[in-house]
Amino acid sequence: MIATAICTSTSNKKCERYWAQEQEPLQIGLFCITLTRETWLNSDIMLRTLQVTFQKECRSVYQLQYMSWPDRGVPSNPEHVLTMVEEARRLQGSGPSPLCVHCSAGCGRTGVLCTVDYVRQLLLTQMIPPNFSLFNVVLEMRKQRPAAVQTEEQYRFLYHTVAQMFFSALQNTSPLYQNFKEVPTPPSYSLPVHHQYPQRPGPRAEVFGYHHCSI
Repeated sequence: MIATAICTSTSNKKCERYWAQEQEPLQIGLFCITLTRETWLNSDIMLRTLQVTFQKECRSVYQLQYMSWPDRGVPSNPEHVLTMVEEARRLQGSGPSPLCVHCSAGCGRTGVLCTVDYVRQLLLTQMIPPNFSLFNVVLEMRKQRPAAVQTEEQYRFLYHTVAQMFFSALQNTSPLYQNFKEVPTPPSYSLPVHHQYPQRPGPRAEVFGYHHCSI
């Protein structure tokens, strides 16, 4: 589970706390949730291991939470977004367990993160088409989830982060981001005329196989 929002921001409630805190089990209906481990991956990302019990069945659930991504804004460190996506995929493994991604409204920050992961998967599987267009990827995302990638600032951040992924992939072949910190910072990218911020979303549906939600 990936959370790109914190529970409160400027005194406004942004999402419900559905995870337990240390030494404080959380009971939600017939579900009992306990926190078994909590660690910082870096200065922005918290990793929690939760134990969810329903009747006699017990399962472990991993949650990654980005602690400093402002609502309708962008993170200060694109590299940490890539770290979050990579860690989520590592924890997921090759099994059928789904990824659930949320922010507050389930569109802006969620859309950015899902798009980064989608493009990363294309890179890893060598499925980037010759006519690849991030603009078209976001448009397709918005056909399935209205307002995905909510602001122009988020779109510019996404454009720069994807450019960094491509730049890194050209510099390093295996693993994809092995020497990410050693690679010179790629130049700034201005948006071409045909890559202006998408405006019109389409009908709501599931986004590229992710489960998105409003909390």
